[in-house]
Amino acid sequence: IGPAINDKINEIQNLYSTLHNKQEQQVVILSHRWSAYFQYYNNKDNNHMCFNNNNPCYLDADKLSYEEAVCQNLDKLFSKLSHVKFVIIGSLYPINKIHSYKEFALLNTPLSRLYKQYFEQNRMDTYLNQMSYQDINLDENIKIDNKLEQLAKEHSNVYYYDLKSRLCHENKCRTRTDEGNILMFDDNHLTKHGSDYVLKDFMKLLKEEKVL
Repeated sequence: IGPAINDKINEIQNLYSTLHNKQEQQVVILSHRWSAYFQYYNNKDNNHMCFNNNNPCYLDADKLSYEEAVCQNLDKLFSKLSHVKFVIIGSLYPINKIHSYKEFALLNTPLSRLYKQYFEQNRMDTYLNQMSYQDINLDENIKIDNKLEQLAKEHSNVYYYDLKSRLCHENKCRTRTDEGNILMFDDNHLTKHGSDYVLKDFMKLLKEEKVL
């Protein structure tokens, strides 16, 4: 294991110790693109990126699926830190990277000025509505999310927020807010507009479940 990985392991262990020793109420939010690491779990060439019970993940991949390994580790964490409230945010889906017409217009080149003029004169809102969704294969997201949701139901100190239910309908998922702002700044990280879009719904869950 390289120095960078060791540093990360030590950081996580220190965080665990802090949570374990603090007896007052703590809330921990677990947010991750959970489905992104299927490839590391099953790939021998990437074994330095994934460990389960101190062994490279690929050694157990044929006996224990990725989602089961994740949930086993989380199950231990939730049981040992039963005085801590955990909120699991479900997987964020990957999209094909897109660029905002506003960003392009800021370049102030002859082509970008023409582009901006076209949108201002040709009902930009209609175009943006058509471009606000992508067809996404959510199979891997659903597989891990179902496990995480079930795990949350098994622990009184764990809550689950289904991110894709806020952003997707079946296999059509949002790439923009209602105002036309881009949800993600690359293919899988929310922009500030994207975060604000899901935050109200997320805070509603925390209040309804009396997490806060």
